[in-house]
Amino acid sequence: TKAYKHRAQIESIAAHCLRCLPADCNTIVELGAGQAVLGHSVSLAAGLPLVAIDRRGNTDAFDGREHFNDDAVVAPASVNCRRVRADIRDEDAWPEQGQVALLAKHFCGHSSDEAVSSAIKLGTRLSLLCLAPCCHATMRWDTLEPESQRWLKTAGFPGDVDEFSMLTDIIRLARIGEQQGGVPHAKWRLRHHLQQNEIDSLSRRACRAIDEARLVRLKQSGLRVAILEYCSKTLTPDNVLLLGAPSNGPSLVPAVASTLGVQPSMETQCGLVMELDPTGPPSAFQ
Repeated sequence: TKAYKHRAQIESIAAHCLRCLPADCNTIVELGAGQAVLGHSVSLAAGLPLVAIDRRGNTDAFDGREHFNDDAVVAPASVNCRRVRADIRDEDAWPEQGQVALLAKHFCGHSSDEAVSSAIKLGTRLSLLCLAPCCHATMRWDTLEPESQRWLKTAGFPGDVDEFSMLTDIIRLARIGEQQGGVPHAKWRLRHHLQQNEIDSLSRRACRAIDEARLVRLKQSGLRVAILEYCSKTLTPDNVLLLGAPSNGPSLVPAVASTLGVQPSMETQCGLVMELDPTGPPSAFQ
């Protein structure tokens, strides 16, 4: 179900956040929080206060109960949590002091660039950035961050609206598929120039190019960075996690990856051992 897939993603991202979280972190901040399930998970496990920032007013996320349905999973409220209804670019919405860990799950399109900018603006106050971007196909060259545009050009990308649109068209083909409502996308640009079995691979490489530009921005600000697949692409095609942290923090790459000599982007690289209460709710055994 949709709720099960969402829960599995939350658990995996939270596990990576907790593994990389420095001991000096004071506050968890979730950007575009929605119901703040990810923020609650990390906040409760780390024993740290949570600030959930979102432009929408999802006040029902803080009723202290746990809900399961086909559309969402709502976590119990953290011990110390505060919802701020604001744009993430509004500096008044942020904690005024202390070390901050930034979390963002499925931050759509250019919103992920805003999350990167927010992390850079925190400077030495940033403990960790844990960002799962999505919706690369909605992005446009003329609204891309100037630093990202420069890096793409340096890396050999032609650097034009039309060329960037070609990247997003490839991503869109992989997301929508060959048919929609039983009608093939025969008129879509590139449809007759790509084999169906190569679209997914090209789409992931196009997304990687965009995400690499984000990692470069973080590295240029003095942060260590890593990119990894936090879950199987069968759960979500947007299964990539971007990590950024100061140079003196814990390793961002899972130990199992370095031990086995494999790339951090390997599809399956960490597991979770759980002891379940037999008297718990049925949803706990999904």
